[in-house]
Amino acid sequence: MSHRVLFYGLGPIGLRAVQLAQGREDLEIVGAVDIDPAKVGKDLGDLLETNAQLGIQISDDAMTCIQETRPDLIVHCTSSWLPKVETQLLACL
Repeated sequence: MSHRVLFYGLGPIGLRAVQLAQGREDLEIVGAVDIDPAKVGKDLGDLLETNAQLGIQISDDAMTCIQETRPDLIVHCTSSWLPKVETQLLACL
């Protein structure tokens, strides 16, 4: 059984999590969210060392991305300061 995964936050930790997920047969990457304008609109693969196209466009709209991709899991890697990420976590729920 494959689990649909969305990655929220594509800094160094988030991108490493994407790389780890790529090697797993039980995970299917279905979405990616980041607020960095330099990343938004790009293919997720463009941010990885391989530069292989993954067919997943990075969005800055978490709610829409979550609704459109319907992930089973969300890997949240934006910040560890709760007041800063509270609305992000609520969107994930």
